[in-house]
Amino acid sequence: MVITKSEESTATLIEFDRGYYGWRVVIAACLGVMVGFGSLFVYTFSVFMKPLGAEFGWGREAISRGFGLAALSMAIWSPLLGQWLDRFGPRRVILPCLTIYGCAIASLAFLRPHLWQFYLICILLGTIGNGAAHLAFSRAISTWFHHRLGLALAMVMAGAGLGSMILPFFAQTIISRAGWRAAYLSLGSLALAVGLPMTWRYIHERAPIHHDSPTALRPGPTWQQGLRSFPFWIIVTVLVVNSVAMNGTVTHLAALLTDRGISARGAALSASLLGGSSLLGRLVIGWVLDRLFGACCLRGFLDYRRRGSAARAGGYAGDGLHRRGDDRSGRRRRGGHYSVSLNALLRSTRLLHSLRHHLDFLCHRGRNRTGDFGSGV
Repeated sequence: MVITKSEESTATLIEFDRGYYGWRVVIAACLGVMVGFGSLFVYTFSVFMKPLGAEFGWGREAISRGFGLAALSMAIWSPLLGQWLDRFGPRRVILPCLTIYGCAIASLAFLRPHLWQFYLICILLGTIGNGAAHLAFSRAISTWFHHRLGLALAMVMAGAGLGSMILPFFAQTIISRAGWRAAYLSLGSLALAVGLPMTWRYIHERAPIHHDSPTALRPGPTWQQGLRSFPFWIIVTVLVVNSVAMNGTVTHLAALLTDRGISARGAALSASLLGGSSLLGRLVIGWVLDRLFGACCLRGFLDYRRRGSAARAGGYAGDGLHRRGDDRSGRRRRGGHYSVSLNALLRSTRLLHSLRHHLDFLCHRGRNRTGDFGSGV
């Protein structure tokens, strides 16, 4: 469904005006992303790890495998969702996906001691996850903005920062008072109550108009050409490594912190602070992307993240050395978790360092070539 200018009185407004209808779409998409897969499921996953283990006797490896299945399902089905977005439009994809997503989250409240049930729900969440996340909402945003697209997308992604800041603490509070089943039921209801009305009311594509700029109407490369391009695979590699480094930490964060003596409430607050710290960063990055070449921005921010991961890994290593002389028999199991986290952080740091050199290539290409696929990355 597309919405015309006359229907929303936007005939004389442009994207630099506050009353421009596209900004309503941005706010609705921000709230939809806030309760979507990337913030609600990902950032609250670690909060439920210990309650699920205590309830059913599942190990952390078995529980985290569910997250891995969800991520793998998302990777497999996202190309098909992208085709549906192009064919049917974001509204017709988001509404059913968001409905299934919210019901699937709520259905986790009725888990029984069968891992296959948990895995099946995780696979379902991953399959429709990007239909209720920034991928689908960004499709609608891209039809409303051109000159301020970076800021608009950053505001949409800020919804993920808001969700990751609010939802872990919200979930832990309900777990402490009413149990993990009530928490899952509340999160699913929240996704439906917030996401569905905003999407139904405001998420529309903009109708094409005759005075769009030639740059906005210029056809880009085909998806076959994109798959054969070197910059495309650099972006894919960066996203994969970034997801491994970030999601591998976030999904175990609350459990690792409680192992170190921090209360469950404090661990959830730490996860919320981690998500909240990304909120300002998303807005700043969006503002920068409207002014600088994207690959150069990514190189700088990846270098910053690489240094942070190295510092965090050094903190774990120092803590491990300090604990070496303590009661080894009572801490051996937790030390295993620390060593896994340390090795993962060190590996991700080395990978981010190697990707920096590939991004140097993109920065150089972006400065010397314009109008091709490489300059638009």
